[in-house]
Amino acid sequence: MARVARLFAAIASMLCALAPAAAISQAFPSKPVKIIVPIPPGPSADLLARLMAPKLSTALGQPVIVENHAGAAGVIGADMVARAAPDGHMILIASTSQMVTAPLLSKSIPYDPVKDFTPISMAVEAFTLLVMNPKVPVSSFKELIDYAKRNPGKLHYGTAGVGSFFHLVGEAVNIAAGTNMVHVPYKGVVQSQNDVVSGVIELSFAAVASSTPFVKAGKLKVIAIVEKNRYKGYPDVQTIAEVVPGFEKPPAWFSFFGPAGLPKPVLDRLHGEIVKALHAPDVEKWLATNSLQLIASTPQELGANLKNALQLYAKIIKAARIKPE
Repeated sequence: MARVARLFAAIASMLCALAPAAAISQAFPSKPVKIIVPIPPGPSADLLARLMAPKLSTALGQPVIVENHAGAAGVIGADMVARAAPDGHMILIASTSQMVTAPLLSKSIPYDPVKDFTPISMAVEAFTLLVMNPKVPVSSFKELIDYAKRNPGKLHYGTAGVGSFFHLVGEAVNIAAGTNMVHVPYKGVVQSQNDVVSGVIELSFAAVASSTPFVKAGKLKVIAIVEKNRYKGYPDVQTIAEVVPGFEKPPAWFSFFGPAGLPKPVLDRLHGEIVKALHAPDVEKWLATNSLQLIASTPQELGANLKNALQLYAKIIKAARIKPE
């Protein structure tokens, strides 16, 4: 009899514990949902959020509002979501800049990217290229690597700054290939790319969309694809990994996160509707036009990718002797 009483008491305790989460889940969403964009209006993450918001609003039955909270390279906006109530009414669209490189390169980040967030979905990843001034005397990436090995320190690649994604890609190439291509930091990718066009430096990493006009004009040459697979727009151009064994491209995605502790039913609802919005025909068309790869991952896949990215970036940062500030 006592054993039965204890069993009923345990069941009652478990039901009481589950009740708050169930109540939140049944009520979600009970008010407008905010998508926090931690950068100024205009870049791809912002445009993607604004394209998806009306679809999410229709599906969720509440207004979905996109708010830009820029500052500190996106840390301010990301921290807002980390501190938000875990009820699904405030979520974040973030890049690896806020979730990976900032925590590794800054000593003052107020959040833990793994402990303080709930992964929802890895949304998209940009196609990226290594572009070259056409006057460099090589015709393939293999020839470029051979040239770099014969001429250590004579090839220069530009990026948007120390610790940027493209800087770490360049260092990953140097580490895997045993080359010594020199990093030249700029204020932005545009300035770096312009200096390749004018011949000030030889190489720059760039997104497909920004480099295509220069490639078509014959002012830049695409010498390698950074992604794992070749890009359909340049099917004859080798990937870095085809030529450099051991090269692993650091992840560079836009992903959705909520605060830590999102109830599973709320997480499942958000994930399902976000994936549907990403697969909407006009969204897929916009992604293709802007050379963005659709991923639409599960929460579990994003969580695993985030942890892997932190390990991979940390390895590159250590090997490149980049010091956190």
